Amino acid sequence: MAPDEVPGPQGPEDPNLADPPNDEQPKQKSGVLGAVSAFFAPAPKKGEKPKNDAQRKRAKDQARRSQRFGIKYGGDRRRWFTLQALVVLFFALSLISFLVAVQKPNRSDIRQEVTAQLEESGTGFPTGEAVMWAGQVLRVWGTWDQDKPEAREVLIAPYLTSGMDSQAGWNGQGVQQVMYAAVNPEPTVLDAHHAYVQATYQTQDQVWRCVTISLYAYKPKELSAEAPWAFALSSNPTPTACTPRTGAPSLGNDAVPDGLQVDDELGTTLANNFFPGFFAAWGASDTDAMAQYTAAGVTTLGLGGAVSTVPPPSIGDTTILVPEEGGPRDGEVYTATTDVTWTVFGSRSQVTATYIVEMRKQGDRWYVVSEPQASPQSAEAAGGTPGEVPAPGDGDATAGNYPSDQPEPTAPPTSVDPSDGSSSPEISSNPSDETSVKTDEDKGDEGEKKSDDDSKSSEEDKSKSDKDKKKSDDDSKKSKDKNKKSKDKN
Repeated sequence: MAPDEVPGPQGPEDPNLADPPNDEQPKQKSGVLGAVSAFFAPAPKKGEKPKNDAQRKRAKDQARRSQRFGIKYGGDRRRWFTLQALVVLFFALSLISFLVAVQKPNRSDIRQEVTAQLEESGTGFPTGEAVMWAGQVLRVWGTWDQDKPEAREVLIAPYLTSGMDSQAGWNGQGVQQVMYAAVNPEPTVLDAHHAYVQATYQTQDQVWRCVTISLYAYKPKELSAEAPWAFALSSNPTPTACTPRTGAPSLGNDAVPDGLQVDDELGTTLANNFFPGFFAAWGASDTDAMAQYTAAGVTTLGLGGAVSTVPPPSIGDTTILVPEEGGPRDGEVYTATTDVTWTVFGSRSQVTATYIVEMRKQGDRWYVVSEPQASPQSAEAAGGTPGEVPAPGDGDATAGNYPSDQPEPTAPPTSVDPSDGSSSPEISSNPSDETSVKTDEDKGDEGEKKSDDDSKSSEEDKSKSDKDKKKSDDDSKKSKDKNKKSKDKN
């Protein structure tokens, strides 16, 4: 018996498994082709005799496998194998679930990552706080006095980064005071901590200057997320060019919408009979008077008495657009434009402005249906002369070159070689003096004066020394007399 064969039950052999006579066996194919044919040969049906060697061999192998499987996995072995498989599967699934749970980010991790990304890109930069801080530092930095440099150093110290110049670039000379400052509310954010803030300020000499403030924003990690940001100058404020005022071209008249036309007669009527009383009540915020001019349910604020309304404001050019056919219709809203000249309260100053007023007709009367608004364009701007933009220079300017008649800088007087016999001028260190040049003669006079002062001081010192010497002699004489008396007494 072969070693891998499993003994079966004793008994007569199955006639179906017996080898048929040689004359009934079909010729088998050899090689690879024979193996493929045997593999795909159909299995014999139940009760059917195998027709060839392949079918008989296949049937024997199937019977042996069934016997071995039953012996190996039958009874308790099957239950033990099933239990082992379930335990292994349980631990495998548990391990997979643990790894997935560990790798999956939680809400805290997601929040921290999003916050870090936003800060890195500068999205979370505190622009509002930076603008307020820049306004403070601009007033302190732009104000100085050469007689009080220490005071400015104390004031600007809290705004500086460690290691910066204590005066933030000022050389300690001259006097300047910031009278007014304006800061751009939209700083240029560079990253999570750096930004540029553009600002402009006016000094005591009525000159406007512009500057770029480089700042650093940070929040200490030991503070909570709700804690305010801290700021510091990351560089000295840098003077920059202000936006030039070049004028504007003619804006042109606004096109009248299709189907509408300007009603000059109605505009004159409103200018003479309606708007004087309405704007007088509106300027004084007189609610009872405005009720006569406004539609039911409309409430306007008015100017609260900021302008004088006695006499009432004067009304200038007034236009209103109405339909080309049929004129204004009851219940529809139309837009009127009018120039109003106000008298500033408590003075004789007057200002003229253009307003847009939405109105509705009801019967023979007109009513205001909303708050008067500023006009985006006045009639004067529509027909104005185009602004002339100044050329970069009045000289012969060519591409890539500056004008040829640029002013030449004047050099301050310098010391002259004494060997040529001329006097040697000296520049005063006080920049407030328009001309402060001292010659050798002036210095000689000053030297003589100083010599006289020194001589006078020496005489005073000598006189004082004599007095001290005399006092010392008197004290010595008194001491001797006292000792003599004491000796006589003994």
